[in-house]
Amino acid sequence: DPPPFDLLVLTASDARQAEIYRHVVGRMVEDGLVAARDLLVVPDPGGRRVGSGGATLEAGFQAARHFAAETGPDDPASLLHGKRVAVVHSGGESRRLPAFAAAGKILMPFPRNDGRPGSGTMLEAIVASLAGATRGARVVVASGDALVTLDGVRLDLPGLVGVAQSASIERGSRHGVYVKASDGSVRDILQKPDELEARDAGAVRRGRMLLVDTGVLSFDSESIGRWLRVAG
Repeated sequence: DPPPFDLLVLTASDARQAEIYRHVVGRMVEDGLVAARDLLVVPDPGGRRVGSGGATLEAGFQAARHFAAETGPDDPASLLHGKRVAVVHSGGESRRLPAFAAAGKILMPFPRNDGRPGSGTMLEAIVASLAGATRGARVVVASGDALVTLDGVRLDLPGLVGVAQSASIERGSRHGVYVKASDGSVRDILQKPDELEARDAGAVRRGRMLLVDTGVLSFDSESIGRWLRVAG
């Protein structure tokens, strides 16, 4: 089994949802149901919806502050060095599943595959998938409203790593799309491109397929530290 994360960071839409997560998920962490040693819940700052990019910045900053409380102040890269952190964005409005709007989709029932009886939660499955793909010290980020199967995927490569899925042009028109350079690095990211835009950017691959963003990102400590420094 992969080691648990040192810290699980859940983002929330507001203080009310954050309190639910602290109570319910906090018990799950204490009972060993989630592959994490500690929990930090971070609502969108200022009572405003800041999007997944802003929420990731806030989560990284608060994770660094969490470790600073243990070791003393330092720059973000040093504070996160050697740490395994999972960030799961959990502040969606659950428009397609309104029954889970208040509690969040991360707490919806989900089948277990670990041999234990009964059902688990979406959160347990997401964190287990991230842990299995991350053996080293990283800050990994995922969306709480979808389980991305990461069998055979390595998230602990140097730098900033994004996970893409091969999908049709039609599906790519509703999501983010990676444009890959010939050396395998990412040259550009498109947002909901139509076919003409995708072709002009060189994103269309064999069989009219695109590399669609899954929402899974992985930072080494220097990468997220540099991003936090640039953001102030």
